[in-house]
Amino acid sequence: MKLRRFNTHDVNLKKRSEAKNQLESYIYTVSSLVEDEDFQNVCSEEKIDSLKEMALEYDDWLYTDEANDAEFTKINQKYEKMHRIVKKALFRKE
Repeated sequence: MKLRRFNTHDVNLKKRSEAKNQLESYIYTVSSLVEDEDFQNVCSEEKIDSLKEMALEYDDWLYTDEANDAEFTKINQKYEKMHRIVKKALFRKE
């Protein structure tokens, strides 16, 4: 029983760590993307500003105790929120 509990805990830690890495990587991608002229041409200034603010906010959040204790789903929600905005703009860019 204890072994199963440890395995579940380890799986959850791994999922959380992978989600944090994915979010951090995407923050850097978005930070570069908002500076891209082609991206700026298909995205409103308000969306660009919103993405910049979101990237800064999420980057700061990643290094808080809240983020360290956050469940995988909360971290993934932040990634998905940012990804939805970028995905729409990238679709228009193509």
